[in-house]
Amino acid sequence: MSKKCLPLVLLIIMLFLTGCSSLVGIRTLIPSQVDLTGYKIIAVKSVSAYDYGWSYSSSAYPEIRYDKKTIPTPQALTRALNAMNWSIPYEDTASYLTGVVEDALDQGIYTIIGSTITDRVVRKTAQSYTVRQALLDMDVDALVTGKVTEQTYKTYITATVKTDPVTHKNTYNYYLHKNGTLRYEYVVQDVETLAIIDTYSFSENSTFYEMDSILIGTLYPDGKFVFSDSFTYNATDFTQKFRSMAASFGSTIKKRLTPYYTKSNLSLVSNKTKDENLKIAYEYVDNGMYYDACSIFEEHWNLYSDYVSGYNTAILYYATGRQLQGIELANTVYKTTGEKNALNLYKKLSGMYIKNQTAISQITGEKGTSSSSKEVIL
Repeated sequence: MSKKCLPLVLLIIMLFLTGCSSLVGIRTLIPSQVDLTGYKIIAVKSVSAYDYGWSYSSSAYPEIRYDKKTIPTPQALTRALNAMNWSIPYEDTASYLTGVVEDALDQGIYTIIGSTITDRVVRKTAQSYTVRQALLDMDVDALVTGKVTEQTYKTYITATVKTDPVTHKNTYNYYLHKNGTLRYEYVVQDVETLAIIDTYSFSENSTFYEMDSILIGTLYPDGKFVFSDSFTYNATDFTQKFRSMAASFGSTIKKRLTPYYTKSNLSLVSNKTKDENLKIAYEYVDNGMYYDACSIFEEHWNLYSDYVSGYNTAILYYATGRQLQGIELANTVYKTTGEKNALNLYKKLSGMYIKNQTAISQITGEKGTSSSSKEVIL
C-alpha cells in the first residue's frame, strides 16, 4: 500500500469508529407459536427410530455410476469400500433427536419430565394401568411423542478419465458423492383431554459436504491406485452428519412450543451536537450503566425537549424495566420533534412489549380449550 493511501484509510477508519452508536441490549420474551397457555408440566417420550424393517451393514453402500466396461475398478478401491462401515445409525439418531426435543422445551418455562422417566412410566403401565392415568397422577399436562419418518443415506461413485495426448494412456479419478435425508414428526397431546395440541413434520435434504464430491483416489497408467489426502475411512461416519441434521430441528421446536427470550440491540442516537453534558451518558451505556445514563438523558430532555436525548431516554426507560414509560416517551418525542425515527422506535418498542405480554400470559394464564383430537395416542 502506498503512503499516499494511508491518510485516506485512516480517515475512513476514524469515520467508522466515530459513527458507531452505543448499543443497548434488551431481552424480550417471545410467545410460542402454538398456544400452550396453562401447561406447566410436559413429559417427553423417546423418539422412535425410523422403521426400516431390518438392519444390514451395507445399507448405504455406494452405487457405481460409471461405465464399468470402459472404466476399470481398482481392486484397492473395492477392498477399501468393502472394509468401510456403510450402516445408517438409526438408533443413535433417534436417541440424539430425543435430546434435541428435551433441550428445545427446557427454556425455564415448563417443568420437563425427561424421556428416561417417561419411557419407564409407559413401559410399566402399558398393560396393568393406563398411561394416561399414570401421567395424570404425576400432574403432567402434555405429552410429546415423535418418530423418525424417513432416514436415508445415499452414496455413489463416479469417475473421470484424462488421456495423455502423447502416450494416449488414461488416468482415472474416482469420486464419492453423499446425500442424506432425515424426516421427523412430533405430536403434542393434552393428557387430560387426549386432544392433539400440535403436530409438526420436519424434513431436511442436504449434501453433507460443501462440494458435491470428494476425491477418493487416482488410478495411474502404471496400474497403481493412490488414495487422495482428502479421503479417509471416516468418510462414512454418518453419525455426526445425522446428528447435525437433527440438531437443526431444535430451533423450530423451541419457537413453536415454548416462550423464549431473544436479545435485541437498539442503537442510541449519536451525540450529533457534541454536547459535553451528554458525553458521559454514552460512556455509561457502553459500560452497562443504563440507569445512570438514563438520568442524564432524561434531565437533558426535560430541559431542551431535543430529539437525541428524548430518543435515548425512551430506549433506556424500556431497557431498565419501565417499558410503558419508554413507549409513551417515544411517541411524545415523535410528536414534539417530528422525527420519523422516533415513530419507528415507538412501533418497535410497542411490538416488543406486546410480544412480551403475550408470552407472560401464556406462562401464567389458565389452560384454555384445546383443539379437537385427531387421534388417541395414550
